[in-house]
Amino acid sequence: NSGAADGTLVLNLEVVKVGNYWTAQFVIAPGSSGYYLFRLQNTLANRLNVTVSLAEDGLHLPLELTLTPLDANGRAMADRAVTGSLSTAGGLNLRTDIAGSAVASYRLDWSWPAEGNDELDTLAGSGGNLVYLLAMTVHAEEA
Repeated sequence: NSGAADGTLVLNLEVVKVGNYWTAQFVIAPGSSGYYLFRLQNTLANRLNVTVSLAEDGLHLPLELTLTPLDANGRAMADRAVTGSLSTAGGLNLRTDIAGSAVASYRLDWSWPAEGNDELDTLAGSGGNLVYLLAMTVHAEEA
């Protein structure tokens, strides 16, 4: 894909693997953890300034999240990672850039601590809507 006719930018988001699963449907509970790998492709010739934002949509879980850029060999660039919880205002945001005509890879690690707030854990598991949605927004501008 490239720029659309109206001049907007098009980024391809491809989830390449979800933990040890090829689907995002698995049990999330206290003491569990996992990760997602994904890529963003800049199809333009110019460098893009990119912000990847994560927010919960509906059900709140006390997850600890780390969003880490990966180098060309798939190694974590830990000094550029962001870590936090989505209970904080503004969610979790990673500001980065993607070179022109390049693909950037990322790893999103999540864990639900086994030790935590029993009341919150019980509340999260007792509702009628037990579907957890994590919304990812990618904002890109030419550098």
